[in-house]
Amino acid sequence: MKLIKKFKTALLVMVLTIICTCLVEAAGFADFRDYDAAHRHILAAIEEFNRAREANRYQMDGHGRRVIELLQAADVELGEAMRAVHRR
Repeated sequence: MKLIKKFKTALLVMVLTIICTCLVEAAGFADFRDYDAAHRHILAAIEEFNRAREANRYQMDGHGRRVIELLQAADVELGEAMRAVHRR
């Protein structure tokens, strides 16, 4: 059972990483407005998910908290990608 949870978590991390990578590559980040738009989308996703968690009375067996952590990690990765683009 724990192996399945670890697999699901790893899969979710991979999906979020791929999404961030696609956002960076597709947008090309011509300027900071592109980054800001992607950043706002992640923050909106966090807000929406928090509302869903509240509506479900936080009965997600810890997975809800993990989703928030991963979205925050995605936001950090997005920032790192933006800094990498500007170092070129």
